[in-house]
Amino acid sequence: MFSLAALFNLSAVLLLGIFQEQTMPILGMEPITNTAFLHLFLALVLVFGAGYYVAGRDIEKNRNIIWLGAGGKSLVVVLLTIHAVLGNISWELASVGLGDALFMLLFLRVLKRTPHSQNSGLTQGTVK
Repeated sequence: MFSLAALFNLSAVLLLGIFQEQTMPILGMEPITNTAFLHLFLALVLVFGAGYYVAGRDIEKNRNIIWLGAGGKSLVVVLLTIHAVLGNISWELASVGLGDALFMLLFLRVLKRTPHSQNSGLTQGTVK
């Protein structure tokens, strides 16, 4: 499942990074002209995707990455919904957040069902 989440992010990077001219009209938007913000966004999506891949290799030891992923996916869903309601983006674009919502729920399910590891980074509020 984490490899699929990584591929989901990678596909977003490819669609917006390489095929933006074709992708943005489908989502009801103009192509992004500020390349600095586009590149920063794509870099963050790619790094989160790499994190999902790493987390899937050893779930118990990488629970913190999964928590970050669930939080990030939650923010994406909330922000897309808010901006769609305000009319800043199309509902077609906001619907992309359904994939993020699904992965967020799956991430939380994994966290609920997986035991904590002694080597997971944060334990009992302290940083190792």
